[in-house]
Amino acid sequence: MESEVVGMQPSQVQEAARSKLQGKMVRPYTQTQEGNKIHRRFPHNVEDDELKWHTDAADRRVTIIESNGWKLQMDNMLPVLLDVGSVHTILKDTWHRLHKGNGDLVILIEEF
Repeated sequence: MESEVVGMQPSQVQEAARSKLQGKMVRPYTQTQEGNKIHRRFPHNVEDDELKWHTDAADRRVTIIESNGWKLQMDNMLPVLLDVGSVHTILKDTWHRLHKGNGDLVILIEEF
């Protein structure tokens, strides 16, 4: 876990340790949630292999708040640049993944 700690805030380290003890997967992001809105930050030092192909359990509208070279790749599509202010719809059960850019990626997720 030591290599995972670099660049984390103390509260993030505690959460990562707690998750490991509980057998949970440690997520490559931090987030806060208010109702159906999720504010999520992927740090600049996330490892490429942590950004896995996955699906979501609900339809989501994703607004890009902060990005520098980060990309979104949908199933059977080429990656697209995530420009600040752009909005992307990701439908439930659709395979997708992120490609790391420079700096942090900050997004607003709204489930509908």
